[in-house]
Amino acid sequence: MRRSLSLTLKMKTKQAKWMYLLLNLAVGGNWGGTQGMDESIYPVQMLVDYVRVYQSREIEKLIQGTY
Repeated sequence: MRRSLSLTLKMKTKQAKWMYLLLNLAVGGNWGGTQGMDESIYPVQMLVDYVRVYQSREIEKLIQGTY
């Protein structure tokens, strides 16, 4: 089901501007386990082809401020 929303000038806030999406691609922590990580593989490249973004079904209530 596709939904769309049109904002009127009164409804727009600073958050209604274009934003950037950050993808956390950090490598580390305990991911390498007791063997650690093989640092000889760096540098490497990862290409992201597609990112899907979801939003609340109650977006109208959120914009109106009735949380």
